[in-house]
Amino acid sequence: MLDEATGDLDSKTAALLTHISILIAGLFVLYSSKTGEFRFVILIELCLYLFLAISCLRIIRFSFTYVREFAEHDLSAYAEEFYNRGQLFNVTASVTIYVTIAMIMTLIIDAIL
Repeated sequence: MLDEATGDLDSKTAALLTHISILIAGLFVLYSSKTGEFRFVILIELCLYLFLAISCLRIIRFSFTYVREFAEHDLSAYAEEFYNRGQLFNVTASVTIYVTIAMIMTLIIDAIL
């Protein structure tokens, strides 16, 4: 049961990491084409997305073989690690939503000005 839940969490995290990676690439392209204060705003957003990408990598860092060996020795520690990874995913997903909204608003403001 925990193996299936771990697989689901890894799938969700991989999808979130894909979203973050695409936005990082897009922001790098945008950063290279802009000048002035707007570059600083994009740089801050890039740093936030890089932090979120590292957070995603932390969530999926365990391989399934390692997890199975871990579960054989101490099931409660495995369950605690899974809980911690789930909580980290929830925070990472929430922050990603807010940073993405901020990025969209930044792009709208740049288009207006």
